[in-house]
Amino acid sequence: MAKFCIEREARLGNAVKAYQEHDKAKVAALAMEFDIPYHLLRGRILGTGPPTGSGKVLSPAQEDELDQWMVSLETAFTPATPGVGRNWPYRFIARRPSQRPDLQRPLSTPNNSAPNREQVKKKLRRAIELLEVADDLDKLSPRLRKRVTGAITAGLTQVEEVAPSDDQGREMPSRKWTRNPVSRRVSAADTEELDED
Repeated sequence: MAKFCIEREARLGNAVKAYQEHDKAKVAALAMEFDIPYHLLRGRILGTGPPTGSGKVLSPAQEDELDQWMVSLETAFTPATPGVGRNWPYRFIARRPSQRPDLQRPLSTPNNSAPNREQVKKKLRRAIELLEVADDLDKLSPRLRKRVTGAITAGLTQVEEVAPSDDQGREMPSRKWTRNPVSRRVSAADTEELDED
């Protein structure tokens, strides 16, 4: 509690004692004497208590139980379920600075797609090995058959060409740029010159 609130509570206590000691004391006169708002003194005389802890929804025992529950969720790597309010976990964490949990972060996109690429590489390697041994496309699934036939028609018959092994490193091969032929109109006089050569 702030120093001002503690002083005001002491003055309120003294004003309530003075009211109870005098038989017919005026509340307005006591409020002016102790430098307290009239409505605040009148409320205390009628029995309302100080406003400490009135903004909290949970008791200290419930907060401790909730703290243990959050720690157990964190160790189980599960997110907190909604229900109390939209921002209640953040307010609860703010009230407990001694126990700051590490908030879980989602995996980045390359980490999510890496196992899938490895699986595709393994399946393509296995398919080409099967084709080398059995020379039969009917044993492959339709999707894998389409990929393998696409790789074969492109001229990639070696396993390393389709899916290089992991020990070769992650270095990308340099791209070979080929220039597309430029189409230009040739006049009749130019064609005669070309034919002479």
